Amino acid sequence: MEFHGVNQNKYIRMSSNMRIEKTCEYCNQLYIAKMTTTRYCSHDCNRKHYKQLQREKKVQHVTNKRIQSIQSDSIPSSPIEKPFLSMKETGKLIGVHERTVIKLIKDKKLPCCRIGRRVIISNESLKSFIESKKA
Repeated sequence: MEFHGVNQNKYIRMSSNMRIEKTCEYCNQLYIAKMTTTRYCSHDCNRKHYKQLQREKKVQHVTNKRIQSIQSDSIPSSPIEKPFLSMKETGKLIGVHERTVIKLIKDKKLPCCRIGRRVIISNESLKSFIESKKA
């Protein structure tokens, strides 16, 4: 047999006679590895561990995303001290969705002020709205 035009006898094939006792990273069983880089006892353990790591990565990504969205949506520590509130802040403060605040504004139950496309609600009008609902 020729290897790139050279006689194969010049190139001796090396075979590994190493036998290393290792522990599988997935199932923790002892096995005999033929290479130092082998990490799993079988292809099934390799595949299952890969899937497990991918699931954990996806869950971690979703958890981090959710934490970031909660932190970015949080209201300042004292929104009542602000003279004007956005519709989102108003909704979070009174415990309703932003669409409910829009409906209250359209029904003229909650007075607001428009600055361009931005809609803001004064702190006093929100307090009077809440007081009128308590009675």
